[in-house]
Amino acid sequence: VVAALLSVSSISARAEQEMVVDMKKLTCSQLTKLGFQDFAGVTMWLSGYYNSSIGNTVVDLVQFAGSAKKVKDFCRANARATVLSATERALGIRMPQ
Repeated sequence: VVAALLSVSSISARAEQEMVVDMKKLTCSQLTKLGFQDFAGVTMWLSGYYNSSIGNTVVDLVQFAGSAKKVKDFCRANARATVLSATERALGIRMPQ
């Protein structure tokens, strides 16, 4: 039993370490399938990526949550879109290239 538990925990730890996302290729279909923690991580990255490009250092958590919901709602209706293009269209912004 102990060996089985150690085996399972090492497999799950390896899977977590290997999660790498190319944000230019991430699709809306993939985004909507993410669990809460991974979705939060992706949307935080998007927010930081955009806000850094415009020199904004302020985080409004209510606005952030609303923007994340808009992107997710847009993605549900546009599964083939990339997340970067969906973010631009859902929020009416221009992401840095």
